[in-house]
Amino acid sequence: MKLNTPNKIPLVSISTTRIQMNQIVYNSAINQGCFCKLPYPGYPEGCPNYNHNSHCPPHAIYFGNYANQYTHFTLIYAFFHFMAYKIRMKLKHPDWGDKQLGNSRLWQSQIKRMLKEKVQTLMTSSDDLVFGCGSGMWDQPSMEAAGIDVVKTCNYAGIPLYFAKENQDSYILVCLLCQKQEIQGLDY
Repeated sequence: MKLNTPNKIPLVSISTTRIQMNQIVYNSAINQGCFCKLPYPGYPEGCPNYNHNSHCPPHAIYFGNYANQYTHFTLIYAFFHFMAYKIRMKLKHPDWGDKQLGNSRLWQSQIKRMLKEKVQTLMTSSDDLVFGCGSGMWDQPSMEAAGIDVVKTCNYAGIPLYFAKENQDSYILVCLLCQKQEIQGLDY
């Protein structure tokens, strides 16, 4: 297989989409950790943060308890060209196997940092509430931990989500910014 991906393709692009309250899908079953307790590869008992992290279920705040305090909602999301990244990494590290090339520890924190920087430029008040992409992004729970169904919410907003699978082409990481006043001058 010949690896010839142009280095000029940006690996990450960050976008914003204004959404309405009725496009945010949430329920308390998600917030109470129903999904967190399900097994997944490497974690037969479910997420190790469940009941051990103050920003994870069942300790996390529930979005439904705060939703009516906010009037403006923005999804901030990063589209990550995963296959282009893996090709670039293979060129840099020809001895690496597929597992090393795809290790999320090598790229995920950088994308989360970029998302966080973008969100910070949009925040207008200390009253703004942010739900991050996964744990450890803010001193707040993730969207999932707060009971938000990220897949349905993104689908309603027209943002296609990509899930981890073999030969994944791309990923989308998303945050939700809740505000009491509109962001002035933001072109959606």
